[in-house]
Amino acid sequence: MLDAGATSVNDGEAVERDTPSVLGAAIAELIGTFMLLFFGVGAILAAGGADDAGQKLLIGLAFGLAILVAAYTFGHVSGAHLNPAVTIGLVASGRFPAFAAPAYIAAQVIGALLGVLAVDVVFADGDIAATVTQPGEGVSAGAAFLVEVILAFVLILVVKGTAVDDRAEGPSAGLAIGLVIAAGHLAMIPVSGASFNPARSIGSAVVGGELGDLLIYLIAPVVGAVLGALLYERVLSTVRAPDVDDEPR
Repeated sequence: MLDAGATSVNDGEAVERDTPSVLGAAIAELIGTFMLLFFGVGAILAAGGADDAGQKLLIGLAFGLAILVAAYTFGHVSGAHLNPAVTIGLVASGRFPAFAAPAYIAAQVIGALLGVLAVDVVFADGDIAATVTQPGEGVSAGAAFLVEVILAFVLILVVKGTAVDDRAEGPSAGLAIGLVIAAGHLAMIPVSGASFNPARSIGSAVVGGELGDLLIYLIAPVVGAVLGALLYERVLSTVRAPDVDDEPR
């Protein structure tokens, strides 16, 4: 990856490689979110459900690996938010410009819809309604809401700690974010469907025609992401663990 401000040569002319472009970044967000939904929702139908441990493992790995690949592919282009809650959380904590947020969110939602539509074409006999995020059997709307708040809270902490904080070491962001997405699916699919992401839920709900619980997944991840982003920015971003040299003398 070239450093900021680097140039390449195209037909004998120097071409700037880091020109700010909301449109270009939004296209990357659209493609990345398409990838996430195509592979993740496709895995739900390929697995035939999410009832046993093997099915949950397949689905969790599909979502986690899709995020990992998209993060390494588009992280240097758009930041690879791929999630309106992440974008809003970064805006709230002063780490992303508010003027670019509407384009990012629109691109993420369109990418999600296109991803699920593509799955619907590929799995002609599949039931997209079966991929909609909703509270599990016997789980209250309040419990599902709380789970989605917590999942997004943890996700944005990982994003800020590995991809945003200048003190983060090594190219670990994509792996860490992919792993937390996979872990959330493995643990919480039976409770809330483990959305993490309003765009992910919009894609399945709109294409599957099941909008009943969508409000949970529009609000809860945003709440969690904003809370986590503000906590990291105001408390964790300026501190470190004490060492022996810090001991009062």
